[in-house]
Amino acid sequence: MSNAKAGVVRIDNLKSNGSGFIVKRVRDTYTVVTNRHVVAADGVYEITTSDNKKHRAISITKFAEVDLAEVEFVSDASYKILELDISSSLYGLSFYLTGYPGEQKYSLGGLRDFQYFDLKHSGNPQSIPDGYTLSFVGEALSGMSGSPIVASNGKVVAIFGKYQSSNTGKADIAYGIPSQTYLGKGSLRVATVRDKNSPPDADSFLARGNDLFSTDKKAAIEAYKQAIRLKPDFSTAYLNRGLAKATLKDYQGALADYNEAIRINPQFANAYLNRGDTKYTLKDYQGALADFDEAIRINPQFANAYLWRGNAKYILEDYQGAVSEYNEAIRINPQFANAYLNRGSTKFILKDYQGAVSEYNEAIRINPQYTSAYLSRGNAKSVLGDKQGALADFDEAIKINPQYDNAYYDRGFAKFELGDKQGALADFDEAIKINPQYDNAYYGRGLTKYVLGDKQGALVDYNQAIRINPRDAIYYDRGYRKSLSVFLEGATERFIK
Repeated sequence: MSNAKAGVVRIDNLKSNGSGFIVKRVRDTYTVVTNRHVVAADGVYEITTSDNKKHRAISITKFAEVDLAEVEFVSDASYKILELDISSSLYGLSFYLTGYPGEQKYSLGGLRDFQYFDLKHSGNPQSIPDGYTLSFVGEALSGMSGSPIVASNGKVVAIFGKYQSSNTGKADIAYGIPSQTYLGKGSLRVATVRDKNSPPDADSFLARGNDLFSTDKKAAIEAYKQAIRLKPDFSTAYLNRGLAKATLKDYQGALADYNEAIRINPQFANAYLNRGDTKYTLKDYQGALADFDEAIRINPQFANAYLWRGNAKYILEDYQGAVSEYNEAIRINPQFANAYLNRGSTKFILKDYQGAVSEYNEAIRINPQYTSAYLSRGNAKSVLGDKQGALADFDEAIKINPQYDNAYYDRGFAKFELGDKQGALADFDEAIKINPQYDNAYYGRGLTKYVLGDKQGALVDYNQAIRINPRDAIYYDRGYRKSLSVFLEGATERFIK
């Protein structure tokens, strides 16, 4: 940690702050890598090195398609240069994040103490724009964007820049851009010398949209629109606007943006991947397969594309084909927790329940906070007759995410089967409280009331289930009963994603 600290810097101006790290020195000019959104605001930027000396940034170089930037400063002092890890495998390494949180926000010269957090690699995130293809379980704080994620070998494997925060304000999942991406994007650099009076350019609007993406999708879309207005052939802005629209369920708008990104850049693998994702959502599975095929043709090492091609084959009931795709995704990235989860869910459908449990175990080993893996493992254990083990997994999923309606639903049925009917009622109540449109939870509660002799209460819940989803009228035809095994068989399909 101490060696890395010597090469980490603070980056401040009056409108934003962040971190970065030194990667190069040419005579007295140092180059710092950070996130583009850290240096998106207008104004003067100040670099604070490990000896607490302050240096004015003389230039900023932004990247066109990923959330990266280079900042230069001049000094005759000697500062540590951090080495980048360009290996393709992160297996067997431990990691830590090191940088400066924004304790005194948007203030030049403010106190911002150096911080260090342990991380655990958890795979490849989906639908995160701007180059974030690695995810880690661990803590981070606001202001640490641009910090290096350092492996136990002392080399930088990724640049931290986004996180999924918990209620405490600390990160549950930290997202990083691989060092390989930085090294391979030389042609995407757009050099600019910062002029505090210059108007925002297309890259600045792109960075603003990416910064808003996780909190305000509509504002992000407007920022991407401005980027496209200034630069009509900006394929990355079309891609990211498509992602935002898809998140807001404007799927046709998303498709239009992905189409435009591909028209501008026919070799844009991410655009094919995300267009395929949207076609998958719209149940155009053959169209999705064609897009995933193209993404893999362009980038044969694209683990996410193999994952999604496996998902499409799963839906089309080509289960062995799906397993082959997940195998390939895991070969490329042995730490790909989603691929283990989905391979396990496919084995579940093939009735290889022990094999499914093994896959879920691996997903949880990689990401101990993976609620879907606990829930899937609980369902597999239940089929294998390990009801108490199933209950423990459902408990863990709820502990991690107390708002997880599916976990309460499945735990309710586990308690029902173990004879704890009142406990089952309480869990179905909670699932309905979280999601008042959860038709299956009304059915579960109705079934429990029926068994307890409250037939009128059961009728009310069945009626509510049917109101939400008219196909549930089948419950009446089956005398208010439905085999629990049907629910267990269907449970894994929630996690093929």
